Amino acid sequence: MKTIADIAKHANMEEKTLRKYITDFEPFYFMYEDIDEGIYSTVYTDGDGGLMLFEGYCEMFGEQGVSMRLIDCTYCDISYSLTAEIMQELEEATNSEDFE
Repeated sequence: MKTIADIAKHANMEEKTLRKYITDFEPFYFMYEDIDEGIYSTVYTDGDGGLMLFEGYCEMFGEQGVSMRLIDCTYCDISYSLTAEIMQELEEATNSEDFE
């Protein structure tokens, strides 16, 4: 199970910076390449305590799907349009020729 500290480490970000984003009441997301897992991931926060991890690989669909996990919270709100934007960017990154 991944924690906020794990996410910050893999994303090359200080944990206190990530925690600031989680509580500033502004939705925010960023993508990073998880070298250990060999996948692209997107971290999203609703700015109200919710944190979600979108991983560009899942057991059921492999690289044709995404795994979504809540991180150290019980809920995370997200708009339909932002979900679609994140999914498209993650799919493009995962399917790019540069992806190893």
